[in-house]
Amino acid sequence: ITGYSTVIRDITQFKESERRMRQLNEELEQRVQIRTLSLEQREKQLATIANAVPMLIAQFDQEERLLFANDAYRKWLHDADGAIMGMSLRELAGEERYRVHEPHVRQVLSGNLVSYERQSPGPDPVTLAITFMPEFTTEGRVSGFILVASDISTYKDIQLELEKAKEAAEVANATKTAFLANMSHEIRTPLGAVIGFSDLLFTENLPLTERQNYIEVIKRNGRLLSNIINDILDLSKVEIGKLEIDQTDVAFSEILNELSSILGLEASAKGIELLLNPHVDIPQRFRTDPLRLRQILFNIVGNAIKFTNKGSVTVEIKVLKAADHSSKLAFIVSDTGEGISSEQRDRLFAPFMQADVSTTRKFGGTGLGLALSKKLANLLLGDVILSDSAPGKGSTFTITIALVTGESNPTVRAERETSAQIKIDAEFDLSSLKILVVDDSLDNQALIKRILKLAGAAVVTANNGKEAVDFVSQDDFSLILMDIQMPVMDGYQATSVLRKSGFAKPIIALTAHAMNEERKRTLESGFDDHITKPIDRKLLLKSLHRYVKAEAGLS
Repeated sequence: ITGYSTVIRDITQFKESERRMRQLNEELEQRVQIRTLSLEQREKQLATIANAVPMLIAQFDQEERLLFANDAYRKWLHDADGAIMGMSLRELAGEERYRVHEPHVRQVLSGNLVSYERQSPGPDPVTLAITFMPEFTTEGRVSGFILVASDISTYKDIQLELEKAKEAAEVANATKTAFLANMSHEIRTPLGAVIGFSDLLFTENLPLTERQNYIEVIKRNGRLLSNIINDILDLSKVEIGKLEIDQTDVAFSEILNELSSILGLEASAKGIELLLNPHVDIPQRFRTDPLRLRQILFNIVGNAIKFTNKGSVTVEIKVLKAADHSSKLAFIVSDTGEGISSEQRDRLFAPFMQADVSTTRKFGGTGLGLALSKKLANLLLGDVILSDSAPGKGSTFTITIALVTGESNPTVRAERETSAQIKIDAEFDLSSLKILVVDDSLDNQALIKRILKLAGAAVVTANNGKEAVDFVSQDDFSLILMDIQMPVMDGYQATSVLRKSGFAKPIIALTAHAMNEERKRTLESGFDDHITKPIDRKLLLKSLHRYVKAEAGLS
């Protein structure tokens, strides 16, 4: 060594730069760690959200390989350990199903949003709403796609039910519209006869026989109007379970006589025969509701006559015995009329419906008869069914009701019938009664007053409840016939005032309010009885007869 040289360099700046570089690296690493942790947390959050959503969610890359699947998607594919990750959509779906989805996959990989519906295969198929959403890089290239599928079976079912309900509502609305139009016709027809023949009664020098004929026409059409209204009310009562059945003894011969005398005349007028064929084992008397049985028979047999233009209508009556030893009385009604097609049968017993619209125009009728008859027969523990029919070959309807044998002792029956006849004969004598008639209709006042005066009663009339209260405070009446709906003071208010003032004698509602709920309300409001309009003279007098004894102090 001959010597050395020393180089001294100031590296403070270098060291500082190195320190700052290390610090910067540490900060960057921290940021990366924080960013990585944030991304991991974000991925976990997104996965948690995706797993909580009741949909199938999956992420695929550009090669259609599965990158992510939520729990619902994995469960759908029966994957418990993540084995499906990395598999292609073709492998996951299978070749056959993939061919269905492939056109949509091509579209989404072209950058298009695709949505469609597909029914899944299997024993319990469901309807899936499937959406493919493309994913893009920052440069705008498609990097893959997201698949979202949801089970919309319930929604589809609800949608279908709503459509059915809408269709049913439209059909019901159209049916009721047609019914109202038809009902208007059915009401106006007899109403026109009533008004027209009433006007003719004022014709001068009208022969007595012709006048009597006009009165018969008015009476017949008035009853027809009443029957139409009663059918509507009865059907409404049956629908809400408010129609009451009144079981009593019925003479079989009376039923036959009514069918023969009333409907037999209708058949004869059309030039056809009504044949009644009762079997020998029919009991002379049985228990049922005679009013409802007559309604059923007159509807069904009347229909058969109406739809038969030539030939005959046959009513076969027989007893049907069941295995449990119970019996039914069957009326088998066969006609040689137009018949009913298989398409018409489905709606035959629906309210307001007839075989078709042309039937309504051609034959008339409200479309209530069959529906009401079937429901009434059900209440009598029987049924009405269409046994057989074909267009052009006639129809056969079978009516059944429960058969319960009635009183068969002729002596007891004769005594009962004699007693009833005496009662009917005596009921027309109301000479011991002074009756206040309260009604805002002057025509009704005149009619009721005339009926009561012919029976011997003394009658005073009032136009509303207020007048009735005033009259009662000034005079003594045996009973009051009170309308319900009136101006100034209605029947309910008047009855309340009268009862509070101490009037304890009978107050009878004589009203057009005919529903059971209205009858119940009147009886709960202080009335003693409820009689409905239109007025049946015999029924009115029969109802009033029991108050004759009460007035005489015998009851």
